[in-house]
Amino acid sequence: MHKDSCQLKSKRIQPVQSAVDMGWRLAHSRWRLRFAGRRTSPLTVALTAARAVAPALAVMVAFTLALVLFGGPVPQAGAQRLYYKNPILPGDYPDPSILKVGKNYFMTNTCAMMVPGLLIWHSQDLIHWSPVTYALKQYDGYVAAPCLTHFNGRFYIYYTPGRSTHVIWAKKIGGPWSKPAKLMRDGKPFSAFDPSVIKDRGGQRYLVGAGNFLVRLAPNGLSVMGKRHFIYKGWPIPKNWIVECGCLESPKIVRHGRYYYMFSAEGGTSGPPTSHMSVVARAAHLFGPWKNSPYNPLV
Repeated sequence: MHKDSCQLKSKRIQPVQSAVDMGWRLAHSRWRLRFAGRRTSPLTVALTAARAVAPALAVMVAFTLALVLFGGPVPQAGAQRLYYKNPILPGDYPDPSILKVGKNYFMTNTCAMMVPGLLIWHSQDLIHWSPVTYALKQYDGYVAAPCLTHFNGRFYIYYTPGRSTHVIWAKKIGGPWSKPAKLMRDGKPFSAFDPSVIKDRGGQRYLVGAGNFLVRLAPNGLSVMGKRHFIYKGWPIPKNWIVECGCLESPKIVRHGRYYYMFSAEGGTSGPPTSHMSVVARAAHLFGPWKNSPYNPLV
């Protein structure tokens, strides 16, 4: 095994072992204080054992959860990066849309009704981010789940603040950004909630929308053409699961190797805690057939 892998493994396991030792030492000390020099019934022994073990388990679970949720130590500048600390960007930045251009990553997020909105972030390692500019300088309704993309020498952001999808664009990520324009189809406003963009192997770009449909995107990125093609029905949620709804939404498609992979949300966003989930399916061709992962739901 590579030396770095050994170090990574030992650094990850050592805090967990410490938590285990701490927990069981606590349980053992409680046990000794309770039964030193006493006779007692088996039932009392069993009940007290359970009470003694509970703090140990609580310590182990809490420590392990903290390790998983908040990550390991943050490396010093110039050191080999073995860990990163979540959240990488604290604050109210939901629904991230991340784009890679060359060696640079750019990101924007849901801004709701904030003005200015659609703050653009820049990073070179996906961990450290710095703000660049606000792409949206005017109020344009409730802006959620935007899509940041780049083609034909332009940056585009698609979002759907109401009954129609809007688009803004710029030649440089720092702007100036255009004013919002409605995405049109046959001279009428077109709507695609949770929009994203995917390019097929032939070079044709498609706009992807909630309900998991495709529609051809015009070369200039400012309109769509043709009819919607619904390509995926979702992962079948077990009937005995308590969820808000099916609510197939937020499709994101990436191409890797021989396959397209589609990541989607299901189950609703405001129902029971067990409701909202992420699922994935893959297909050799963009229009399917799509096969669900045996590991669904991922989250």
